[in-house]
Amino acid sequence: MSLVVVLAMMTSIAGNHVPYDQIETIAERWGAREWSDMSIVRVLTYYSFDGEVTGYAFIFSKKTMPPDEILIKEIIEDRGRRPRNRYGVDDYATVVMSSRRSEVPIFQFYRGLPDYYSIRRYLPQRFDNLKALKVYYYSPGEEWIEFEGGLLVKAYSGQVYDKDEFLKGFTPQRPHAGVEKLTDKMWQELRSGDFATQDSNKIPDMVPFYEWHYGCSPTASSMLLGYWDTRGYAKLVDFFYGPCYSYPENAWDDGIANCQRELALAMNTDTLTGGTSIYNIHTGQLAVCNGYNNNYNFQSN
Repeated sequence: MSLVVVLAMMTSIAGNHVPYDQIETIAERWGAREWSDMSIVRVLTYYSFDGEVTGYAFIFSKKTMPPDEILIKEIIEDRGRRPRNRYGVDDYATVVMSSRRSEVPIFQFYRGLPDYYSIRRYLPQRFDNLKALKVYYYSPGEEWIEFEGGLLVKAYSGQVYDKDEFLKGFTPQRPHAGVEKLTDKMWQELRSGDFATQDSNKIPDMVPFYEWHYGCSPTASSMLLGYWDTRGYAKLVDFFYGPCYSYPENAWDDGIANCQRELALAMNTDTLTGGTSIYNIHTGQLAVCNGYNNNYNFQSN
């Protein structure tokens, strides 16, 4: 590979990365809005399997966070709950930020500790004395934690892999062409402190509420389709299932829109964990609206 090509690649990577101080400022502002009585107590760095920094997990708390060896011991003693229940929801909160302009700025935010810690609640006992080495993160649902001994654990499901064998068949999801225009706008809004359009805690007027089932992305998208179903696109929601068993929640749900199942299939959602790649969301929306006997001409960005 020529020096010119190497320099061009390095310039492209550097140009795609957002300065850390900007990322930290956005995380602080977001945390102040969501959890006004908390502040940042620790930051984890996330990587790609190529060694590139992909993001950061900013951990917030009202109190001093104990050293890892003490905290991990506490978490292990709390072993036995399902993966969807994070550890420390009363004492901690987390904002997961991207480090790249081509990605959405805020991947996730939630009460509790990130999976780097919370995963200890449901791993087998043989992991108790193994040190977690690194987090590999591409998007919600595409997160793995490396442990000593060459072991990889998928954060959301707890499935264990041999790292070398896993990487032989791994291909990360890539952003779709043109997505940078949208993500650039998001970064600009958050850098300016404009969070007015970023409130995830409210459902807009006239949008129906549907029970969480299959995953976050199919559920939110089905609510969006429910809105348009009553506005001239009546083929989008045909009927409701019920009762249906939800594996991630370990509970029965009733009144599940048929389009919710279609969206989960079209988005390739892992219905055992609820995880969906962010790159499959808009293609899944298009597939359901314009196919599945609906045959509309929707667009999605």
